[in-house]
Amino acid sequence: MEQQEEVLSPPFLKVTPHDHAAWVILSSCLLLILTVIVVLVTLISRARVLRKLVLCDMLLSLATILMFVETICINFACSNGLGRHRNVLSEKLFQSFSKFFYASQILALASLACSKAALTLLIIYIKPLTAVLYACRGLLGAIAAWSIAGVVALAAQCDAPRPWDFSQGRCVNQQALYIGLGALSIITDVALVILPFFLVFQVQLPTRKRLTIVSFFCIRILVPIFMIFCLTSQNQYFDAKPPDKTWHAVHPTIWAQATLSISIITACIPSLKRVMADLQTGLMAGRVTEFLELSISGGSYSATASQANNSGMNTTAQPRQTLTNIYGVDTIDENGGEALHAGEKRGNRTRKGYMNSILRGRGRDPKKIMMMMVKP
Repeated sequence: MEQQEEVLSPPFLKVTPHDHAAWVILSSCLLLILTVIVVLVTLISRARVLRKLVLCDMLLSLATILMFVETICINFACSNGLGRHRNVLSEKLFQSFSKFFYASQILALASLACSKAALTLLIIYIKPLTAVLYACRGLLGAIAAWSIAGVVALAAQCDAPRPWDFSQGRCVNQQALYIGLGALSIITDVALVILPFFLVFQVQLPTRKRLTIVSFFCIRILVPIFMIFCLTSQNQYFDAKPPDKTWHAVHPTIWAQATLSISIITACIPSLKRVMADLQTGLMAGRVTEFLELSISGGSYSATASQANNSGMNTTAQPRQTLTNIYGVDTIDENGGEALHAGEKRGNRTRKGYMNSILRGRGRDPKKIMMMMVKP
């Protein structure tokens, strides 16, 4: 009996010695899918409790939409020569590549700026003290200026009426332009990593909690690191003799996509603290850090110890103001809105507050639960 051979379809994407476009398409699509999943989880978790989306959420959504369109442009650029040698491309194909690659650069910068602005606004919504608040506003202005100047510079990097035409002799010093924009991007990202340190260490929290909160913001240090790799990978793109931009654009494009994806994801991570806490079991499911539970609609910490001492008040007996969490739901603070009783330890009240917060979140009355527990 004759054995029937199974005929396999050729692969949808194939890497050959003369065509590396598949690497770009695969990496850009995977990074886009990962980014969209993280952003959707963030927005859904915020909307479920807050019942609305604020400006930082809208900027995060806009950054994701821009990345989606930018990824489409990158894929079209691959279809028109990205990943292949310039000498095998017709002039028409090279012009098509240039148009899509040109559009992707502008969209990537705009998306990167939106993700930076979203994280800065999140810090502002936490209601930091005046110095940090002014620093955040200044950083927001710097991001806006960088993004506007960057979009204009990229849009006019080559001679009109074909600013997308990357043919030799038609453009400004593109390497200097990209390094300048990348360096400014690194500075703003480093500022976004440093600011939370001043924000967290201005409030009265245990050191462990402070370090936990700061770590969620410090993950963004990956963005400038990836940006440095992106800039250094452009050396062959500019220095190759003869120029072969379509071939040498593969590595810079992959690094740029990774930088953009990480920038958006790291802007989501501080908001995902609630989601990660909900995945834990037992009592830890309710231990959402108080500092991240500040209201984006007006909640704030009570005065610091130094402010209380200046006003001649006893900080031990002074009740702290009730906090509202970052999603707009009341949170139990360490004193439960009351002064500590004589001989009562602060840690006992804290644990009691967390437990009451969990019970109320599940629609149960803490007092009734306690009465049921003491009944014989």
